[in-house]
Amino acid sequence: MEVLLQSTAMGPPVCASFDSRSNHSLERPEREHEPRRTQLTQGEVVLQLGRKANRRESRLEAGEQARKIAEIVSERQASDILLLDVRGVCGFADYFVICNAQTRRHTEALCQEIISGLKEDDTRMLHMEGASDSGWVLLDYGDVIVHIFSLAEREYYQLDKLWENATTVVRIQ
Repeated sequence: MEVLLQSTAMGPPVCASFDSRSNHSLERPEREHEPRRTQLTQGEVVLQLGRKANRRESRLEAGEQARKIAEIVSERQASDILLLDVRGVCGFADYFVICNAQTRRHTEALCQEIISGLKEDDTRMLHMEGASDSGWVLLDYGDVIVHIFSLAEREYYQLDKLWENATTVVRIQ
């Protein structure tokens, strides 16, 4: 388990990793890009879940970003597009956009269109996971997470079922 301890005295915040089996800890200085997860206040540790501290400013709100992404992938012939509002069931994002791509090249084209389409609104991607030939690419825009699947991978991982308690905003089949 890793927590961030914010000292009110001198010195930078420290990240500490704790091994519950051995009760040992390893401290290291906090890196700027790490999210602030806990805060030491008058001797108590207060958990702060989720939100990344280094999110870039965008001209679009999270809901607008998610809708724009859904429009982009729809225009580019993605199939089974699902826009979920996960604010009530997820601590690390507000919206998921899940869609299918037909081929590896289609996956690459969808990724490029999303990235360039959101760049116009000063929205930059924070992180990208996966590769087009793996069958699952994840684009992290902070409050909006985009999942682009091959048909087989989407059926295998069943994110739709995993997040079934989320509110469906848009479904385009």
